[in-house]
Amino acid sequence: MNENHPVTNDELSASSIDTTNKQTAIDNPRRDVIVPTALVATMVGLAYAVAFAHRSDYMGHYLAGFGATLVLLSALSLRTLDNRLVAGVVVFSVLCGVVAERTVFRSSIADPVDVGNQTVGAAFAGIAMLNRAPSRQLGVGTAALGLLMLAWGFLVAHH
Repeated sequence: MNENHPVTNDELSASSIDTTNKQTAIDNPRRDVIVPTALVATMVGLAYAVAFAHRSDYMGHYLAGFGATLVLLSALSLRTLDNRLVAGVVVFSVLCGVVAERTVFRSSIADPVDVGNQTVGAAFAGIAMLNRAPSRQLGVGTAALGLLMLAWGFLVAHH
C-alpha cells in the first residue's frame, strides 16, 4: 500500500486470495503431524542409543516420556489443543513419571537423570502438538503412536 494512493474496497476484493480449496494440516493430520512426529521421536531415540549405548534406560525414559505425553495429548486432540493446555499436559506427564518411578517401579527416589530424559521426551511430544487443530484422526493417530513409543520405552528401560 502506498501512502499517496489509498487502497479502495474494489482493489481489496480483487486482491483477495481464495483459500477455500487449500489443504491444511487439519485435512491430513497423518501426513502433517503424525508421520513427522514419529520420525523425529525415532531419530532422537536412536541418537540416545548411539550417544548413551552403555545406558539403554536413558533412551527408554525418553521414549516413555514422549509416548505417555502423546497419549495424554491425544485425548485433548479430539476437542481442543490450546497451547496452554498442551504445556499443562507436558508438566502433568512429567509429574506422573516421577510418581510412577516412586510407586510402580519402587524407586526410593526419582533419579534426576531419568526424570530429565523423560522430560525431554515429554517436551518433544508437546512441541509436536502446538498450534494443531483438533480432529478425530489426529487423536487416534497420536494415541497409537504414543502407545507404541511408551511400550518401546518401557521395554528398553527395563530389559
